[in-house]
Amino acid sequence: MELQTIRKKLEEVAHMSQELKNTYYRLNDNEKKEFKIGYPMDVDVDELAKQLFEWSEIQFERNK
Repeated sequence: MELQTIRKKLEEVAHMSQELKNTYYRLNDNEKKEFKIGYPMDVDVDELAKQLFEWSEIQFERNK
């Protein structure tokens, strides 16, 4: 079923975004500025990861 497939993909993206956030936190300020060049979102990287994780959790609960 396509819905289950996309929910699984969202879960994978959410986990990868958590890894991205954790690595991002370890960067110094100059590295963070360099990394964010071209980043189009209005929210910071850590907030994006948080939102993806929360969305994934909601979808996980709906899939039970």
